[in-house]
Amino acid sequence: MATRTAEFSPRLDQLPYDVFLAITFFLDIPDVYNISLTCKGLRGFINTKPIFRIQAAKLLAHCRPLPLKGFNQISDLSRPELAAAVTRTHRTFTALQTRGPRPLKGVLSRRALSRCSFLDATEPEAAVGVRSWYRTLRLPMENEDYIDWFSTITSKYVLCSTKKGTLYCQNIETSRLDGAWTLGYEWELWKCKVDLERRRSIIIMADKVDYESDNYHTFNPLVNWGIAEIQFPGPGDNSIPEFFEVARFATRGLTMNVFILDQTTRTIAFLCMLNHHNAQHDMLAGTLGLLFIPDWEKPGHVYIDTGIDTNLNSGWTCVLLPAHKRLVLIHHEDAPQLTQYVYPLDLLKPYMSHSTGIPATSALVRPVSIVRREFLIFIFDSTAPKMHVSLVPATSPLNPYPSVEWPAECSYFLRQWWPQLEKSEWTSSGVALLTQQRRDDIAPQQQRNTLVQYYFDVPTTTSTPGEPTVTAGRPLHMWHIHTDFVIACIKDHTADAEEEDNRPLIAVDFGVAVWLEHQGDSLVLSFATFPEVDASTPEGCEVHQLATPPELDLAEVESLTIDQSHMAVIVCLSDGEVYVLCYE
Repeated sequence: MATRTAEFSPRLDQLPYDVFLAITFFLDIPDVYNISLTCKGLRGFINTKPIFRIQAAKLLAHCRPLPLKGFNQISDLSRPELAAAVTRTHRTFTALQTRGPRPLKGVLSRRALSRCSFLDATEPEAAVGVRSWYRTLRLPMENEDYIDWFSTITSKYVLCSTKKGTLYCQNIETSRLDGAWTLGYEWELWKCKVDLERRRSIIIMADKVDYESDNYHTFNPLVNWGIAEIQFPGPGDNSIPEFFEVARFATRGLTMNVFILDQTTRTIAFLCMLNHHNAQHDMLAGTLGLLFIPDWEKPGHVYIDTGIDTNLNSGWTCVLLPAHKRLVLIHHEDAPQLTQYVYPLDLLKPYMSHSTGIPATSALVRPVSIVRREFLIFIFDSTAPKMHVSLVPATSPLNPYPSVEWPAECSYFLRQWWPQLEKSEWTSSGVALLTQQRRDDIAPQQQRNTLVQYYFDVPTTTSTPGEPTVTAGRPLHMWHIHTDFVIACIKDHTADAEEEDNRPLIAVDFGVAVWLEHQGDSLVLSFATFPEVDASTPEGCEVHQLATPPELDLAEVESLTIDQSHMAVIVCLSDGEVYVLCYE
């Protein structure tokens, strides 16, 4: 009987394709390629698009984006292009678990695995700035103007906003300035969101408000807002991007942040400080106001007092959960825990106002539920015979960076921005730059810093309106950079000489961070990787020094950004020169 069973057992290459496809859900990229080397039949199975779509979905679930060119979607890729993108992403993040990024090799090769879209040049003038692993661009900065905000829009465009309120859009492939536009003199960019499917960017700007006041009790500034759209050309269209103004309105009060909740339905939200007063240590405090605009092209808004205590230095985020849940989530990281406040849209509807005037608060509305999630940190015990790692609450005295001594200097809220596949799970990440508590014997430029990072999802339970229910969510793992450092900062060019309004030179993305760091009398560009979404160990919080071109003067750096999908670090200098550094 045993012989007969063995005789009629189907070989792997004889399995039905759908069965073989199901098996590949449990395989990684190396397994897939190893199977393809066993026989011709399995090679034919492997070299199909569904196999690599499965591998792409697994990478995306771990917040590892694919290096797509421009506004391309995953569905636009051919089988060889998808295989190359998946393979390159897997190789990159596997390598980063054991070493730091290295300058990209073989970029002049036509091999897909050796290319970076940031180095593509379609015109001879643009090719002049392309070196072996980096390229240079130049933004046409005006005299006495400085970069206020800077980012890439896919691998094809660079967008920046200046202190004078000018928006510049630069084509990376052609090194051509594709547009300069403004909503108003000295207007500030508050938010920019890329809509990959519609090939556009949504921008929210506001006129500059002087928040210095002798009496915050009566301080109630009028703020003018404008929303603009940049429409980028489609495939094969050589025209330049077009700028459109789509809305203008005004608000009163202290705006803490603004959010583009859904660019498709044109939904935005503002978080403001209400009932403000001077608290202890002259800290400005009050309650949090939520201004919800369901469609900026139509009259109608909700402006409520949430009753949630806040201060001017608190970091808040607002997101709109998927349409079937219809929830507004207010997110607050307040060490040693994360707190999420839930507002169903049905709860907000009764407070809708269709007035076209300046919005005013209508009522005190409490959230239906509050989810508090404790942070757990990894602690190394070097005194044990073998290196021992344990998880302890962030409130533990074992925490090497307690929040009292290491307050958050700034926080970054990250949402998945890259092209996705259908039914991809929603994940977010938080990163905070901690700064050693200021002391009189330590100069500001010698303050030690470290980074912490965590992943989180959304609440899975809600309750009915009334008194909010407070629940304890699943604890979150928080990872620290193990060695603290001194981060380089840039002074605000418009600030008074006596003010200490410094901006740290740092850029973050899912699982990675890059910053400019003081090491003795020198400046270096440092890079760190964090563990993956489902990691349960502290491995991965390693810092590496990045190689930089010899002609790049790090003392002139004005802004940093990073594109995780292409492993590209973009450095902008004070004179408008831009270095695009590509690593592997």
